[in-house]
Amino acid sequence: MEKKAPSREAEGGSSFPETKKGRIFVYKTKGGLVPVSKVDRFSLRKKTEDKGVARAETQQLLDEQRYYADKDLVNLPYEPLAIIRLMENVSWFDACVRQIATDVIGSEYTIVPDPLAETKGTEEDRKRLMAFFEDPNKEEQTISDVLTNMVIDSGLVGSMAMEVSRDESGIIDGLYHLPAHTLRIHKGRQKYCQRRGTEYRWFKLFGESKGGALVPSQEAEDISSADGLPTNDPKLRAHEVIVWKNYWPNNFWYGMPPALSAVGSMLSLVGIRDYNLAFFENYGVPAAIVTLTGDWDADDVDAFSKFINTEIKRAENAHKTIVMNPVGTGEVDWTPLTSEAKEKEGHFKILIKMLRDEILAVFRMSPYRLGIAETGNLGGSTAEEATPVYISSVVNPIKRIVQTVMTQKVIRRGFGIVGWAFRLPTLDIRDMNRLVERAERLFGMSVLHRDAIREQIGKEPLGKAAGGEDYYLASTYAPLGAEGVAAGVAAQDQAIAKLKRDVDAALRKK
Repeated sequence: MEKKAPSREAEGGSSFPETKKGRIFVYKTKGGLVPVSKVDRFSLRKKTEDKGVARAETQQLLDEQRYYADKDLVNLPYEPLAIIRLMENVSWFDACVRQIATDVIGSEYTIVPDPLAETKGTEEDRKRLMAFFEDPNKEEQTISDVLTNMVIDSGLVGSMAMEVSRDESGIIDGLYHLPAHTLRIHKGRQKYCQRRGTEYRWFKLFGESKGGALVPSQEAEDISSADGLPTNDPKLRAHEVIVWKNYWPNNFWYGMPPALSAVGSMLSLVGIRDYNLAFFENYGVPAAIVTLTGDWDADDVDAFSKFINTEIKRAENAHKTIVMNPVGTGEVDWTPLTSEAKEKEGHFKILIKMLRDEILAVFRMSPYRLGIAETGNLGGSTAEEATPVYISSVVNPIKRIVQTVMTQKVIRRGFGIVGWAFRLPTLDIRDMNRLVERAERLFGMSVLHRDAIREQIGKEPLGKAAGGEDYYLASTYAPLGAEGVAAGVAAQDQAIAKLKRDVDAALRKK
């Protein structure tokens, strides 16, 4: 007699028939199909194995925090590397920061007479400053290169810093860009510490010396570049640092990164980019479902599948044709599955523009400065209005700060030179065609003379002797002097007489 398995009801269980448990599989690129349960165990095991790495990172962080606490340093309220990574991954962020630096610093600079100085500077001092600024350090950089990097830091982390070195007599002999995100301020506010990996380097605030001398002497109290403690050894003497920071209402010690309020938009742009990349790398929804119905030969089915999967991929294989010969009444049903992808693509297109505009608004950046041609609903644009706002609210304020730092700190206090000021070029955003059209109208109305127009377009004046200050009328372009007025009146009388003759001739023809 066949032995029966005991029922679940006899064991006190349910009277329903026993069912099998389903298993969910996950496809892994390297391992093929793996049950979900094993994936979970693998993840837990990996987390356990990674604890050692996490402890190492935490230990390093603890060492850093301990060093800051022992040296009375104030840590940054945010992670600077996170903002730097955003700059590396969001093109609009990177473009705004670099464009502002280019517009502020430009490629040229001048040393001009200081309007606030009581004494006039000598030509020898000007030549000395120009020679130094052309080669301010041992890295083959001009002062424009150093200042450009500083302004990039200002747009990135809200602060900019310049390292200053002096010779034995206390005169500046080197200016270097100092990455602002690597600096930590001391609670005494008189010195800074730079961290690079596991190494630390100290700098004292520019101009901190005994007696407050215009040019700090060799006997001024110095600190060691290794530990920030006072030292009398010239070989250990720390360089000075000039720091400027963007006002941050919520933090007294550091500058506010301009992009802080747009971090959400930047992360969204990165997410959209990663989503689109994942679409090409591992998209789980097929473009269409192909169903073969009716009678088909097995070889034909395999050939059809191979053709779709391999033969028509890549651009060089586009528009190929397949011809099949079904055994009986075979049919092919092709069902596209692309509506969802198109819908998301349309939403992303609108969303990307909104996120981009928020980043541009944070930097007050006109899209036309980045080569973005915006067109209004009626075909117009706001380029003429947006660019001056950007210049006055972003470029000019930073330019004034840079010029003040270079004039008051570097030239006056660093070199001990008075009478000269550092000036950056003015950004020319004028539409030359419109300027010429307006000047032509004013010239013909006797409002502007030739020298006034030449001054507007950057040309040398002709001078009074050459007629550069003579006014003209548009009717004859005759000089507007006593003789010019008479000539103008005569020309008008002639024009009126000619018009009358033409009218009379026209009436006689009728």
